[in-house]
Amino acid sequence: MVTAIEMTHVPYRGSAPALSDLVSGRLDVMFDNLISATPFIQSGDLRALGMTSPERRASMPEVPTLKELGYDVVVLSWAGIFAPAGTPQTVIDYLSEKMNVVSAMPDYRAQLETLGVEPQTMTPAALRAFTASEIDKFAKVVAASGASAD
Repeated sequence: MVTAIEMTHVPYRGSAPALSDLVSGRLDVMFDNLISATPFIQSGDLRALGMTSPERRASMPEVPTLKELGYDVVVLSWAGIFAPAGTPQTVIDYLSEKMNVVSAMPDYRAQLETLGVEPQTMTPAALRAFTASEIDKFAKVVAASGASAD
């Protein structure tokens, strides 16, 4: 949408088969998460063209962001820890506190960083707000694309 580049979407059942086709030359380009693409980039089988993160990643400082390349595109791959609706706040607070302890462990952080993941923590309220903003942002993209869930 932002770049007006015409691309054909090729649906795959996950990154593994798509990466296989990209490495073999059956695909020309793809967007993927660093966690699955990093081994192929490190081996030289793939070349990273740009990052969708707001700034360069410490794990690949030589790869520019799309924003640096002139495209106003920021898309983050992220994961969060969620609990069922109605979970008592005391339980939420306890889980959040323990996840912050784990996230601060140097060996945990180092292992994630070897995969191109830069762990971050948020309060439960900040995660709710972030999730809502991501849903809003991508609802517009989905609507513009005409995509639908099958």
